[in-house]
Amino acid sequence: MRLLVNATSYGQVPGGAGIRAAELYPRLAERLDAHLVFLMAEDGPSGLAPASAEVRTLPVRQGQPLRRRLRLRLPEDGDLLFCDHYPAHPRIPTILTLHDLGGGWLRRKAIRREASRAAAVVAVSETVRRAWAVDAAVIPNGVFISEARVSQPGAHLLCCDPGLPHKGVEVARRVASELGLELREVGRGVRWLPHAELRAELASAAAVLCPSREEGFGMIALEALAAGRPLVASDLPAHREVCGAAPFYAPVDRIDAWVEATRNALDASAGRLDAGRQRARRYTWDAAADRLAE
Repeated sequence: MRLLVNATSYGQVPGGAGIRAAELYPRLAERLDAHLVFLMAEDGPSGLAPASAEVRTLPVRQGQPLRRRLRLRLPEDGDLLFCDHYPAHPRIPTILTLHDLGGGWLRRKAIRREASRAAAVVAVSETVRRAWAVDAAVIPNGVFISEARVSQPGAHLLCCDPGLPHKGVEVARRVASELGLELREVGRGVRWLPHAELRAELASAAAVLCPSREEGFGMIALEALAAGRPLVASDLPAHREVCGAAPFYAPVDRIDAWVEATRNALDASAGRLDAGRQRARRYTWDAAADRLAE
């Protein structure tokens, strides 16, 4: 069996979808005893494809989304194609994965059309499945759990992906200013870190702030819990679904509530942090691969 993965849309700074592809599909290939092929754009991110996969470069550029969509010609030599949102293959059974809540009307219409053509649809959370109102299997993301405890975390707050408007970094900046604390910003828009370095950065923070205005899953929030750090998260359905009662929640854009929640997070008990780590243990890439193989 040959499994094709359309990785042509992953940017030079791959987000949650890229991490999911790199972690999930090699495990799936092992379970199915299949040959894995990553289809990459000419300017695709180096190092994304796992060592066990064949890498095939297609004559498109991920930095030109409309032209890539129009010019993309997917290979015919696969038994299954996996892709994020689009496009479904006209001849090879396609499993489409939905990661977010939609976007504009035209994008939603296009993706719904692709979902109707797909052999199966996967959503990363029940929140995403409900947002799209499609028949989808919910297969969550996984997370890395370190057994090491942080002996002496820093005195700074951390916020990720400030370059993405919906991540709400301005809320984190105001909270840090109100509390007189340093705010470190990493990820898209400033300083991208490989996943292992990102986990270390999360583990070193006094508290992690996730003030997103919308989320389909909330991988950074889950990674913060897995690292045993206090988490302040916007009160969104996806955060509640994935993280449960472990974070300190605050309404989106309510600065006074965010300041108070952050103060409480900085005083979080060891038991509260351990409860967060136990919550994160529910999410593993092996479990996701088992479910997808099934």
